[in-house]
Amino acid sequence: MIARMLMGLCGAALVMAAGCKGVGAAADSTKAGASAPVDEAAVRKAIAAADSEFAVAFNKGDAATAASFYTDDAVSRPPNQEPESGRAAIEQGNAGMFKAVGKINDFKIEQKDLDIFADHAVEIGSYSFSF
Repeated sequence: MIARMLMGLCGAALVMAAGCKGVGAAADSTKAGASAPVDEAAVRKAIAAADSEFAVAFNKGDAATAASFYTDDAVSRPPNQEPESGRAAIEQGNAGMFKAVGKINDFKIEQKDLDIFADHAVEIGSYSFSF
């Protein structure tokens, strides 16, 4: 069950990053062939805020808010389980996980790298928690 949550969280970080238009680590407009420079500071701030909101949702056991970081066509692939297709299925999976493990404490996200492109960003990091 914990492994299922870990995969879902990794997916959420990618979805959050992919949904931030104009994001990228080096703000190198040649990476995506963009003509205008990317506001790297604004992208980093937006991703940090999303990470914080996601952590608050997990600490509260709020499956709906946690799932809101996924797109409607997202697919979460929990280990040893069938894929969860769509935001509603991901919310249902999170709700089941929260019910099974109980209260999650001290959920934290640590960003290790952020690649910012003209039309998307990719965040790589880790997280920790206890329950």
